[in-house]
Amino acid sequence: IKDLRTVDYKISLTTTIVNEIHVSWSKSLEAIVLRNSRSWLEQLREGLEKVVDKIVPDNFQLDEKVIKAFKDLDDIVEPKLKDATVHPELEWDAVVRKSNDLCEEEVKFVRERKVFIREAFAKYVGVDVSEIHVDDIPEITFMGSGGGFRAMIAVTAYFSCLKEAGLYDCGVYISGLSGSCWNLAQLYSSVAQLHENPLQALIEFYQTKLGHGLASGHGVLMNLAQNASPESAVELTFGGLLQKKNTGMKLTIMDLYGALLAVKLMLGSDPSKQHSDFKLSHQRKYLEGGKNMMPLYVAVEQIRPWKDSLEPEDAALIPNYEQVLEEHKKKPDHYRWYEFNPYEVGSDEATAWIPAWAFGRKFESGKSLERHPEQNLGLLIGLIGAAPSGPLISDITQFLLLLPEGKFKTEFKKTYDEAMEKIGPYKKQEFEGMHPVSQPQNYSFIYRLNPPPYELGPTNNKKFGLIDSGVSNDFPMYPITHPNRKIDVVIGFDCSS
Repeated sequence: IKDLRTVDYKISLTTTIVNEIHVSWSKSLEAIVLRNSRSWLEQLREGLEKVVDKIVPDNFQLDEKVIKAFKDLDDIVEPKLKDATVHPELEWDAVVRKSNDLCEEEVKFVRERKVFIREAFAKYVGVDVSEIHVDDIPEITFMGSGGGFRAMIAVTAYFSCLKEAGLYDCGVYISGLSGSCWNLAQLYSSVAQLHENPLQALIEFYQTKLGHGLASGHGVLMNLAQNASPESAVELTFGGLLQKKNTGMKLTIMDLYGALLAVKLMLGSDPSKQHSDFKLSHQRKYLEGGKNMMPLYVAVEQIRPWKDSLEPEDAALIPNYEQVLEEHKKKPDHYRWYEFNPYEVGSDEATAWIPAWAFGRKFESGKSLERHPEQNLGLLIGLIGAAPSGPLISDITQFLLLLPEGKFKTEFKKTYDEAMEKIGPYKKQEFEGMHPVSQPQNYSFIYRLNPPPYELGPTNNKKFGLIDSGVSNDFPMYPITHPNRKIDVVIGFDCSS
């Protein structure tokens, strides 16, 4: 006890605690991924208990509430999964909209947004509002690049400066990728929107919330415990894992990554009042009457033809199927972009769109087969920022970029190129297209979208893996170039590496 009163010992103890937390938490995460003998929830709870037992006094009530919330999580979440008063979408069926026209809700939004920003635009260009007709107002879009926490923070600062200049209030769309999408998830939540200046509120939020690394056990416990409702904090952030597991979809490390991101980025002072913040579709309420810009999020799927095949009964309908399959596997891979917005999720390339609340459900022939609650936004921001799940070629490219110029870099590149030449172009494509870290998996809403005979390709896959779009392009140009959006001006901020 005397030692604890000395400053030097406190500093030493703090260092020991932090190191212990990182080691224990890392081992806990590894155990969750590698062991299958017990449930992921039980393993996570035990890992947290070990951290707390080693470093936290018994009377630290807030952390005890967090541990109890993990113990009770199944009992709290599972009854709500079938409660339509909590999840109204349980009473709705979904169909795929096979058109690249803008949905009715977006058309209505654009019309209302032009009216709403008329006065701000007049002020910005320096004329009386009576001189501005809504048709004179250009459709302005702001765009943030990928770049993790760096992009999230920097883009907020850029937007804040746009706000001061008067231009921010003239925008119609706001588009993000990876870290810039994390910014949007926060910006269109009660954490920011309940304040007079949402951007300034976010900047202040960052100053208090970003003091610990994502995998810091101490940081996770602090964020879960230091609010008005630790029980709600655990339910909102980790309950999404249980919810997804309930659909029959296997969880991956990137789903846990999304839950940890949500702990760090999405929790405000009272999580019990934040249930709507964890649904993308609920961001619509911030768009009503055109009072805010429409957020556009992006992710990509790596289309890998060598992974395609058909069920035997479907293959029998295709003449010379084995030969057709071999030729199909030789096609080059590419990235298919998907857009997420509060109204819909979809892809121009697939010409397929579904309601935002239906993402994650099983689909076949353009119709949802089951009713499940909307996927937790924490899992979505994990998917949208799933850079670690990129293909091997992305890792190799980044490695080469980071290596200093010199003999080692030259020899490494030479050895690699020789090895790839030796295995041939098709095997090279398969090798470089591997995903060392599992992608977050979801049911594909384009599965068997068209009638039989079914074709080889993405529409024949029941599941798909969407990841960080930065592996294709670190700017979210895709939603801005939607064929039916009439965007006139794009102002982008590059915060990538």
